[in-house]
Amino acid sequence: MKRTTFNDGWEFRPKVSQFAEVSGRTEPFRPVTVPHDAMLGGRRAASEDGAGAYFPGGVYEYRKMFHVMAEDERSRVLVEFEGVYRDAMVYVNGSYVTQQPYGYTQFRADVGPYLRHGAANEIRVEARTHQDSRWYTGAGIYRDTWLLRGGPVHIAPEGVRVTTLEADRERAEVEVAVRVENDGRVLRTVRLAVEVADAEGRVVAECTTPVTVEPGQYAIARRRMHLREPALWGPDRPALHTATVAVEDGQDTETVTFGIRTLRLDPDNGLRINGAPVELRGADDPGSSEPLPGYTDGTPPLAPLMVDGEPARVKQGMYQPQQPVAKSKPRT
Repeated sequence: MKRTTFNDGWEFRPKVSQFAEVSGRTEPFRPVTVPHDAMLGGRRAASEDGAGAYFPGGVYEYRKMFHVMAEDERSRVLVEFEGVYRDAMVYVNGSYVTQQPYGYTQFRADVGPYLRHGAANEIRVEARTHQDSRWYTGAGIYRDTWLLRGGPVHIAPEGVRVTTLEADRERAEVEVAVRVENDGRVLRTVRLAVEVADAEGRVVAECTTPVTVEPGQYAIARRRMHLREPALWGPDRPALHTATVAVEDGQDTETVTFGIRTLRLDPDNGLRINGAPVELRGADDPGSSEPLPGYTDGTPPLAPLMVDGEPARVKQGMYQPQQPVAKSKPRT
């Protein structure tokens, strides 16, 4: 699906109850650009929880006006939120669309059925937070937002996966798997064109493959591709390739970046990348903070975590993108 940024043009305010609005005690909206931390606008109090930096919890409201073209009437339209903390509720033109309770999970709102095509539309997002965390979480739409558009037959969001099957300096075999969705009412057979390019943009492998998708279902097309003398990805030389998948009628194109490498893990040799042993050094980051050394003498930490004089690699442990739940069994 075609992806465009949706970060601009938002307005924000702390939400008040309907009774307060009737009595005239309303909070005005003010313009913001997301990502945005709604909690920072509050007033700290010593009576609040220190884990939340002494900010109070609350309910927050975002809104945005956006135009949808008349020719998008048959298109699938989604709004993707990379993160809203928390208990997000999404409305379009006053109608409830979806809810996402968990604050660290990516989710998508299928806004198509609620849109006015050829006219302006309003999307509204509510988020609420309380004393529900051991560390500062912030609040509101704290990650990027995206508008996704696709035709009746389209590549699913994040629907392209590339897996290295075999790889050495002479040759590599990779599998490209593509999830194609059919939101139409008739059986469709489309042809996918797949190109793999190196870091310089040279096409090093290409193929085409047909895929048939039943109405209201999805299918997964898989093709194995062979590359000669590939540039392997490794810690010291992270060479990257791109795979571009296009639907033959030009309705949709998806490009992903990947590295060609083999991984082996066993108790005798530990982790090996492309056959070479690699020593793991890093930290598990629970959110968006930098890894910091622990308190040892009562003095707050001032520098990022270092290992042997080098910054540690970081793995975010509580922010994992999530694919939508499959609605039916795939056709392979």
